[in-house]
Amino acid sequence: MRMRTIFVTGTDTGVGKTQVVAALARLLTGTGVRVQIVKAVETGNPTQGDAARARAMAGVEAEVFTLASFAAPLAPLAAAAGEGRTFSLETMTTALRALPTCDWRIVEGAGGIAVPVDADGRDWADFASVIGAERVVLVVADRLGAINRGRLAQAYGEQRGLRGGLWLNAVAPVEPRIAAWNGAGLLSAG
Repeated sequence: MRMRTIFVTGTDTGVGKTQVVAALARLLTGTGVRVQIVKAVETGNPTQGDAARARAMAGVEAEVFTLASFAAPLAPLAAAAGEGRTFSLETMTTALRALPTCDWRIVEGAGGIAVPVDADGRDWADFASVIGAERVVLVVADRLGAINRGRLAQAYGEQRGLRGGLWLNAVAPVEPRIAAWNGAGLLSAG
């Protein structure tokens, strides 16, 4: 069996990407395959990184890795610059390729799909392409404005040749009629 990769990104920060990674890990490990949860870059230096949090939320056995970590809660390039370190798509790709093999690798980005990951302006869409992600999951927070954000992110990903879909995620309570419109509006967009 070959190793397969899902890349999880979103429309923004705080949309619940780690929750989605946990759900995917739970689903995949339930089929008896070996799963890795990988956080591409951790910023903000939390006491427990997103990869470990996703595994704990999923309640499954999965290897966890973080490719790069920076103390400041900023976009990856800004956080790296603040520490006098360099950060690039190649740095992450090299670190990812050095990990042990598995059946499924779920990789979580930081922020939204168009966040730059190197000085050349390449972003998470480029990263997903370079790592050969079979599918890209675009997480959209279920709140007012979700339809616009989701459709823009999906169009951007499709323009870049990525295959995947939207995941409408309830990160906070939302008025029922807004949730219904968001679901219907995003379903009709795809």
